[in-house]
Amino acid sequence: MFVRMKSRPWRTGIAAAVVVLAFGVNRASALFPPVVPPPPRGVPPEPPVIVTPPPPVIDVPPPIHGPPPVNKAPEPGTLVMGLIGAGVAGLAARRRKAAE
Repeated sequence: MFVRMKSRPWRTGIAAAVVVLAFGVNRASALFPPVVPPPPRGVPPEPPVIVTPPPPVIDVPPPIHGPPPVNKAPEPGTLVMGLIGAGVAGLAARRRKAAE
């Protein structure tokens, strides 16, 4: 393995440079601090106050007729299940009466 590394010295040099640079990137920020713009001086001007006008009032005429009637009828599935239950209960009562 040592012979292979000696036959390609440029590869090991590049690998060493990459490792050194990778570890040195964190330290470089200590030498060159980030450039921060100076804080503004004086009192900043007030932004303009924008007042939006209220939306126009739209007069809605009252309805000509009242609301539609509320449907108070049960659903068809409920009616069918009730009829089936009543039929089964009737058959059970008839069998009991016949057995007595």
